[in-house]
Amino acid sequence: MIHVNKYKIRTANLSGSTHFNFEVPFNQVPSLLGQTDIINEKFVKIQVEESINPILDYEKVRFAPIISDTNKIKGYSECDFINYKLMTLSDNAYINTTWADIGFGYNDILFKKNSYTKSFLRLDFYDSDIGTKQQLLFFKTIFASNNTNGTPNFLPLEFKVGNSIKDRNRDGEGFFLYYFKEDVVPTIPTKIYMRATLQNSKNGKSTTFMSSSNPMISIDELAKTESGMLYTRYLLKRNDYGYYYEIDETYSNNISSVLGYENNYTVNLYQISVL
Repeated sequence: MIHVNKYKIRTANLSGSTHFNFEVPFNQVPSLLGQTDIINEKFVKIQVEESINPILDYEKVRFAPIISDTNKIKGYSECDFINYKLMTLSDNAYINTTWADIGFGYNDILFKKNSYTKSFLRLDFYDSDIGTKQQLLFFKTIFASNNTNGTPNFLPLEFKVGNSIKDRNRDGEGFFLYYFKEDVVPTIPTKIYMRATLQNSKNGKSTTFMSSSNPMISIDELAKTESGMLYTRYLLKRNDYGYYYEIDETYSNNISSVLGYENNYTVNLYQISVL
């Protein structure tokens, strides 16, 4: 729409012929007079902002594990260690697996041979439990460590990590999680999903694990989202006290926690039979 000035001509003041011709000029070129501020605010400023890449804060912070505790003022207690306990299949049933069950001998563990020390549990963390849309966020590698309790080759197949800042004898790898500071808000926890794989350096095999204890579960059921069968869910949180995470006991049935002399989580992981 072109804005023009309006003029009124009183015909009573005109004399002569009743037919009058007026030359009215029309200019199709818009006038920018007085539009400088609008141009700067509505066009130039917006275009300049769009041409500059957004500034992203890639700072990461450390998240420490905690366990919900209604007896505490903060509502939680600090976790001392996490035990990842692996169960393998034998005759279509899960057993309390030892290192001997997956091929390790007495001397392998006693003398800490490479076949033992270089075996590890890898924890892959994803932003979603939807396999077709998820992205790998990060992973943790927990190497086998020698447990002095019991006969070496009859040690349970488990990986225990703890707060190495308080106790240097504990394996701290995998105990603390590191994530982007800006991605975790105080009001809503950030949900991330873990899937575990055992790398056996004794025989070179990789074994994947799930959170369901049903060895006969179908691949279709296992792949369902929010099923709590394949992944273990972690909740990243922040408040006035700092940054921390919980292992979600309501999402899957493979988590148990203990509050006592040593507060701890046990994460039971089961060998997948359908993948």
